[in-house]
Amino acid sequence: MAKEHWSAFLSLTSSDIPTVVLFDRGYPSADLILWLRAHHLRFVMRVVKGFYSEIDAVTEPDAVVTIRITKDRARHLKRQGTPVPVGTEITLRVLKLTLPTGEVETLIADLTPAELPYAEAPSLYFRRWGLETHYDGLKNKFEVENFSGHSPVVVNRIFTRRPF
Repeated sequence: MAKEHWSAFLSLTSSDIPTVVLFDRGYPSADLILWLRAHHLRFVMRVVKGFYSEIDAVTEPDAVVTIRITKDRARHLKRQGTPVPVGTEITLRVLKLTLPTGEVETLIADLTPAELPYAEAPSLYFRRWGLETHYDGLKNKFEVENFSGHSPVVVNRIFTRRPF
């Protein structure tokens, strides 16, 4: 779905405008990263522990790692419907941010330290917070997950209170 949404975005905007996309922890995948790069979209993504062992192994706050798609990884990705050739290498910047609670948040990015200094990474990533609170409203107040229909018109009608 993310690729569909960003394809629509790209069809509406000039490719001359640099774009940095911020993704939460449910989005990272080798397939999406390769797709974003092919479409010249820069990104910062939060990742969960276990996404790739090379990322988990990083101990410095700011490092570069290369993820190599092995046979096992390629087979797993193919089963998910996202074939990535064996031997594909994905070089990523890994940022380990220590939150005020002491918890460490891990981000991956394709931005260089000159483009995104480490000290600015937390404020850039946490710009997502407004969006997160908006989703909280949609999910928990409007309960949009309880709507169903075969077209977007159904949701539009519910919100505008038009009779079916």
